[in-house]
Amino acid sequence: MFVSLLAFVLAQAPGPCLERYQALHPKCPAGASCPSTEQEACSLLVSAFAVDESRLGQLVREDEAVEVIPREAVQPMLGVGVGGTPGQIDAPVSVQPVGLVGASVGVVSSYYGRSCLLTFSANPPAISSKDTRSYAHLSRLFDVSISVPAPLLSTNPAGFFGLRSNIDFVGAAVARRAFDSLSAVALQAQRQELASGSGFREDLRRALEALAPEQRTQCLEALFAPDSSLEGISAACSPELPARLRASAAASSRFQQALDDFENTVDTSHGGFNVQLDVPATRSSSAPFRAALLGSGEYGLIGNVRSPWRADLMASLGPDYLLRGGEGALGGTLAVALGVKARLLHGMPRLHSSIGLRGHLGQETPLQPLSVPSWAGDYLQAQLGLSLPIGRTGLAVAGGMTWSVAGKYTGQTAFAANLIYSLPGLAR
Repeated sequence: MFVSLLAFVLAQAPGPCLERYQALHPKCPAGASCPSTEQEACSLLVSAFAVDESRLGQLVREDEAVEVIPREAVQPMLGVGVGGTPGQIDAPVSVQPVGLVGASVGVVSSYYGRSCLLTFSANPPAISSKDTRSYAHLSRLFDVSISVPAPLLSTNPAGFFGLRSNIDFVGAAVARRAFDSLSAVALQAQRQELASGSGFREDLRRALEALAPEQRTQCLEALFAPDSSLEGISAACSPELPARLRASAAASSRFQQALDDFENTVDTSHGGFNVQLDVPATRSSSAPFRAALLGSGEYGLIGNVRSPWRADLMASLGPDYLLRGGEGALGGTLAVALGVKARLLHGMPRLHSSIGLRGHLGQETPLQPLSVPSWAGDYLQAQLGLSLPIGRTGLAVAGGMTWSVAGKYTGQTAFAANLIYSLPGLAR
């Protein structure tokens, strides 16, 4: 009988939610609308849970808010450093770095014969970045590439290797500003969800009801303490609450619009330098030493990453120098092109095509360059390029045709083909 009486007394004793509600509303026990059960009190406490502006900063910090941004949403578009190699398909070189790593096999057939090169590209800043914020910026800053002859053609130059680097100041700066805007919206979306979001409150109510009385008391203390934090609420109430908060914020229309704006802004403009260096490994090598420094830019004219198609204006300008056996030739290149990217199937990467002109002024020399963009002398060339990504595998097939319309090589044509693999395999 004593045990039954004790159980009856405990059953009538108010639970942690009732006690907390009565402490916050001392006159409530006399009111008709006051909660009569622990479950009702928990529900009312959660609905009345408020976070003012002074507490929002400590509950959701700016460095934590970016965790709602998925890494794949900020990774660069598909690209690999083939500018200045035999596999270059656009009249201007591109300074867009590869996302992480990439490789290509390029083959060219021209007046000087056929050649085949392997190109390996890596993006050291992207590989070493530790968080989403640094990855969004650093992955667009620069990459390095090494080109070596491939043992596929007997006419490959012996003892040769090439170094390439794409330095994209504009792309990195645009990505930084766009990510700062996106992270600010992500922060506000999470704070808004924490302060008034129905999804977070429902998750909190369920967590409270699932806790034992002692744990429920600790959860309430964490919720209403003036120095509470999201980590403290997570530890006292439920470790899944932060993830649910971020999921609710990520699903908000405001954040989704900001994410669309970010993707529409980045990777539409590029500007910087393309550095090229070709070095013969032996004195008897038929490949000349070559150095080039090209300033290059790309600007989105029409459309964005959400459009079925888009048009870009590309241009590059800079000096180059050939040297072998004490004989050298200095020159300069100006190239412009219009690039069009069209999506053939919904949800698939775009086909890239370009048509452009490349003009070169320089000293005459009998030196045999490795690729069409390396020819010496005075000439004007028209170039058509085409690149087709194979789904979202990271693979792409690319090709180009060059026709000399004026100057030393008038009437000569050259063809280039590439098989490119790039990680990450995203192409918007």
